[in-house]
Amino acid sequence: MNATGGLAIQHGLSDLCGHSVAVGRGTTEQSDATAQSAKCKAAGKAGVKVFAYRNQTVASDAVAGGRGQVGMADYPVAAYLSAKSNGKFMLTGIPYNVAPYGIATRKGSGMAKPVLDALKVLIAKGSYKAILARWYVTSGAIRKPQINAATT
Repeated sequence: MNATGGLAIQHGLSDLCGHSVAVGRGTTEQSDATAQSAKCKAAGKAGVKVFAYRNQTVASDAVAGGRGQVGMADYPVAAYLSAKSNGKFMLTGIPYNVAPYGIATRKGSGMAKPVLDALKVLIAKGSYKAILARWYVTSGAIRKPQINAATT
């Protein structure tokens, strides 16, 4: 995501060489931008100036205030921020390293099956897609929910 009229990321992280990025501290985006900076420098290009802020709200405010040409966030977060920004932000580029989200329950709590069953009902009735649409993350929809899908 970037401020409207800012840098257009079209080809991937390599487009960040020589530019500034605002990220949440401790996020994968901070690690990715820092690693990309090293790659830029190794290729003889200017590095990425990474500004790490205490959370995504502060990072987004930094981009809005011009203290970062680009803000990086998980796609659902960036999509929501862009949609709710009244034109202040826009999504650029394509998502990378996409991974599904999940719902965690305490092991042995007996909640895994009821949560799975509820999710199946939401999907069957169309409510699931409506919820994803409300939060601007329809591209992350799953078709067949499973318990421990990430480990199988």
